[in-house]
Amino acid sequence: SVMKLLKIAFILFTILFFAFFGFLLSLKSDIKLATELNTEIPVPVAFKQLVLTTTHQPYLTPEALDSVRVSFTYFRDRQPLKVVYRPVVDFKRNRLIFQPVEPPTKIQPFKSIRHFIYLQKLVDGSTNIHWELRYRVAGLTPRLLNYFIWQPRLQQFLNRRSAELKSYFH
Repeated sequence: SVMKLLKIAFILFTILFFAFFGFLLSLKSDIKLATELNTEIPVPVAFKQLVLTTTHQPYLTPEALDSVRVSFTYFRDRQPLKVVYRPVVDFKRNRLIFQPVEPPTKIQPFKSIRHFIYLQKLVDGSTNIHWELRYRVAGLTPRLLNYFIWQPRLQQFLNRRSAELKSYFH
């Protein structure tokens, strides 16, 4: 009877191990997090206001953009992590991209995290603002950490930034 219990325990632990390993393998390595908001402001005006509020530069020319740096602070509540970005502004497509200037840390997502903000005109003339974070996580342990720690915290960061933007546009 003790042997039977040990066999059952072994089988259960084996099943749990393979289920957990399967879960790890199923986690994505290329991550996209997004948030959206709408504003009544027309696209050209909203885009200029977006560029102003994110870069703090009233007049942006392509030459001036090369020297502009924007920083985002992640994890403000515990150990703040500040990442410096270079904004890339596409006035024709109403797109704003933030590319990291240099890898600020060895923490996986923050080596390559990029921000993409797209503005789109809606049928009624209002504007949809789509903010997306993209990053890559390599390896099983970092993907597990991403699933439980980084991804929820980055989504909170994105939601907080979206709420701040919403207050600028209303």
